[in-house]
Amino acid sequence: MGGFGVSAEDDLLLVEDVRLIGQRTTLVSVEFDDEAVADYFDQQVDAGLLPERFFRLWIHTHPGDSAEPSSVDEETFERVFGRCDWAVMAILASSGATSARLRFSAGPGGEIEIPLQVDYSGNFAAADHAAWIREYEKCVRLIDLWQEPVLPCDRIDIPSERDETDRDVFDFTDDGSLYDDEFRSLFASGRPGAADETEGPDSDSDRRGGNRETSCVAAGVARSSETAID
Repeated sequence: MGGFGVSAEDDLLLVEDVRLIGQRTTLVSVEFDDEAVADYFDQQVDAGLLPERFFRLWIHTHPGDSAEPSSVDEETFERVFGRCDWAVMAILASSGATSARLRFSAGPGGEIEIPLQVDYSGNFAAADHAAWIREYEKCVRLIDLWQEPVLPCDRIDIPSERDETDRDVFDFTDDGSLYDDEFRSLFASGRPGAADETEGPDSDSDRRGGNRETSCVAAGVARSSETAID
């Protein structure tokens, strides 16, 4: 799963809170919901926070022992945060291993590995495990790869047959254009039942218009739903 760190006003690398975003996850991937990212952004701005405090620290988990970024992590970090003046990609593996990288664009630009640790010197509220569980159940939808098909396409999402509201936010296609060339032949429109099999939501963020923006924030909001972990 993934989310964003909310940092202290006087120390942007001190994470005071971690906010989960509405997302669909598998054992090896996570896809943020565009609407949920936009809502999170609006909520933080309404609360008086600047993007540098709530939209620069990308935090996600990895299954297994490794906290090293995957090739998909690297592509996502570059695509979503590449225009930012600075950003951090932090990873927590299920084994407890961690990694974090700070990327900055000032001067010639660059990136460095930074350590992660828990700072017990400051004041913080008592842990509320029940609230954490409620937030997880509200935001994270786990997709069972053995029950719901996921094809290795460029962009694909899975509508829930149990929640018709999911269908309202996606456009559907039955011409096979959603699929990569090597898979399109499997869904030829002339084959019986092909229309049903090729129906799939196109989660391209064009529906929000955000991917036409040039700013770091717009790029992050518009394209963050394509994040994945491995």
